[in-house]
Amino acid sequence: MPERVRPIEEALPGHKRYIELHQQGWNNGEIADAMGVSRERVRQVLSFYGLKSVKSASRTVADKQLVDAICRLYDFEDLREIAKSMRVAASALEEAVRQRDPVALTLRAQQQAENHKAALEQRLQEKLAYWKSVSPIGLLTVMSMRRDEFGEFRAGAQCECGRETSVRLGYLRRGLVLSCGKPGCHSQVRASAGVFKAKARQAAKNEPKHRTARA
Repeated sequence: MPERVRPIEEALPGHKRYIELHQQGWNNGEIADAMGVSRERVRQVLSFYGLKSVKSASRTVADKQLVDAICRLYDFEDLREIAKSMRVAASALEEAVRQRDPVALTLRAQQQAENHKAALEQRLQEKLAYWKSVSPIGLLTVMSMRRDEFGEFRAGAQCECGRETSVRLGYLRRGLVLSCGKPGCHSQVRASAGVFKAKARQAAKNEPKHRTARA
């Protein structure tokens, strides 16, 4: 038996729930989900009493809780928040739902995908509105915004000559691309490169910062 730094009987008030869940067979990951902390924090608390994570949890979700959880999932509530409110491990709840009604988890995944898509679309619209407002950057006026297959933001822009081009937003921010690249446009940019680059970098500095909303 490992030597305990502190007897369980003398557990600090804030540690008692960790110990209770551990004694019920919950592993560190499940305790972390239920308590809303990291696994490392759970490990630290348990090791203070000489306790180690169990290999698997024997915790089961009560039938009444399971029915309630499934109903809430159909209302598109977050599974982790449901588990937290019920004081059960998210992993245990997810497994119980999967066995009883896997469609509920499918709907949850679809809702998460839709939320991600909506958030990305909003972010694209915000970036487009900003870069339109500060255009032209060099000879380029931003007309559209998208995210490519590598996750990079790309601006669809129209050069002063009328030619359309696609530019990485990162290049536009640093003033590395300021025209469509045609010889005449390139020469025009070179003549005022310092001014154009300064404007691009100032625009990048003033660009509104994106803040990811917490689930």
